[in-house]
Amino acid sequence: MLPEWHERYLGLEAEASEVNTFEPDVIPGLLQTPDYARALTKATLLRSTPEEIERRVELRLQRQQRLSDTAPLKLWAIAGEASLYKKVGGTGVLKQQLEHLLKTAEWPNITFQVMPLEAGAQPATGGQVTILRYSDAADADVVYLESQHGGVYVEDLEAVSDYALMMEHLRAHAADPATTLELIHKRIGAL
Repeated sequence: MLPEWHERYLGLEAEASEVNTFEPDVIPGLLQTPDYARALTKATLLRSTPEEIERRVELRLQRQQRLSDTAPLKLWAIAGEASLYKKVGGTGVLKQQLEHLLKTAEWPNITFQVMPLEAGAQPATGGQVTILRYSDAADADVVYLESQHGGVYVEDLEAVSDYALMMEHLRAHAADPATTLELIHKRIGAL
């Protein structure tokens, strides 16, 4: 069973037309392979049963289907460079995950960037942030911040505006998509 805060996020994401996300240490969930998601879930949800882990992985895969729908979800994801090096699930799982990133980066609705370690301090040093955007102008953007024990939803217009500015800063300072692909290729070659 999912916590209530996580169920709310799933509902908001299901209605969103665009997701902008930054993950400092791992590959963003909507771009994870099943083995990577399984290993990450097992490592982070220490009290979960194998059945619960599999339910979470299956849910993640269902969410990813929106990326290939006839009216696909637009995704702009930025991951910290450390995510290319953390051997979540081991070398084979990481290599498979990086190869998957190369494929999904070709999709017209997906933009993927890596924030290089050498970029220095940036405004999202505190952790993960996701901005959910909606095609209906009546639906305001929502910022989602997640921790081990819960999610925080930011809906105050000024605060959401601050997070949108932060996301623009991250995009500008991350490696551009072409350079990101070069970084991924280089990392795969080193595995």
